[in-house]
Amino acid sequence: MLDYINLYKKNGYIINNILSHKQCDEIIDFINNNDINSYYEKFNNNKFGHNFTLNDKPIKENIIKNKFINNFATNILGDYTINTVKSYNKCSFMARDIEYHQEFYYNDHHPTRNNWEDYIQIFIALEDHSLDNACLKIIPKSHTLGVLPYIDIVNSNLEHKKAVEYNSLKEAYNKFGILNCNLKKGEGIIFNHLIIHGSQNNNGPLSRKSLVITINKSDLNLNKTKFNEFEKKRKIINIEILENKINELKKQINKIN
Repeated sequence: MLDYINLYKKNGYIINNILSHKQCDEIIDFINNNDINSYYEKFNNNKFGHNFTLNDKPIKENIIKNKFINNFATNILGDYTINTVKSYNKCSFMARDIEYHQEFYYNDHHPTRNNWEDYIQIFIALEDHSLDNACLKIIPKSHTLGVLPYIDIVNSNLEHKKAVEYNSLKEAYNKFGILNCNLKKGEGIIFNHLIIHGSQNNNGPLSRKSLVITINKSDLNLNKTKFNEFEKKRKIINIEILENKINELKKQINKIN
């Protein structure tokens, strides 16, 4: 375990086998058979993701009781809490891209906003991941650059997101390169909240299912007031960007007329 911890601190991430094929299949079966807490692509009927509770059987048995996750998280965080467990499915042919970002951008509602070391992100492949099905991409050691500037964007699902600013992203790439996370089914990448990561759109014939887990120190209680303010601000930004685009389109229509 010490080797994993040292690699994590040095590179900002580790890759290791976390789940068996059977455990992956149990999670996928649960998603397929449970529509409550699921969400769908806006432009087709494919199930994009599922928001698990910690009492859901495959999570309780395969994640909460997972020895590797428990040992690693305890060594890094001490007492910890599993904050969220979500699945994501990049469906074949038309799943959208995910902008390069730092997970820490979305921690405004936690009381220790300035302590990125209080969080761990776990990304587990529920089926084989490669460039053919838009695998996760990370910039190793990018956590050493600190919290980077970002721009507010609206993605292809018309949702507000925070993307690493272009020059900062280019600088990080030039310094550290990009790692394509070609993961086998059951393998996972554990990374900190400053590692730059994202993925391209999936326009191939293979789906790309994954499980994403956010873990934080147990004393980080959600500040509901800050959380509501944060979400409200995101929606306002979303509206402003879309309104600007609508006004631009109206001007173009007037020129055509």
